[in-house]
Amino acid sequence: MKQLEKDLEALLNEKDTLQKENKKLESKCQQTDEFLGVIQTLKTENNKYKEDLKRKQDNVSSEIEQISLDSCLPCDSKGAEKKLSDGNTAIPDLSDPNRPIKLGEKYNELYDNEWTDAMEKLGEFEEDERKNVQKLLDIIKVLNGCYYKSHIYM
Repeated sequence: MKQLEKDLEALLNEKDTLQKENKKLESKCQQTDEFLGVIQTLKTENNKYKEDLKRKQDNVSSEIEQISLDSCLPCDSKGAEKKLSDGNTAIPDLSDPNRPIKLGEKYNELYDNEWTDAMEKLGEFEEDERKNVQKLLDIIKVLNGCYYKSHIYM
């Protein structure tokens, strides 16, 4: 009889252990189900975002094509160019002879040609470069004064 009682007690302990493990497994199954639900929701959202991205890529591609086509079409008149450049200081008027690049080219040409030649000629008479620069400056001032005076009185 004692053996039966021991066996019964061992079986009851095993039953308790199995019930505890069963509860743990049920809890893990519930967590797994919840995770599967979250995964399914994320998959649905991911597919929605993929479709949205594809639609946006198609829109961008069609806009790029349209821009490419528009840039290939010849302009009927200067009106379109004027609309684009009016009030926009970032777009230079290429027909303006006094735009910064052209002025820079003019001053560069002036220095390379006339200024250098004048300094060489003055150097034949005077070796002090500062005095030669001052003479050229005086000449320019006189010429500018004559230019402005002749235009003022006209």
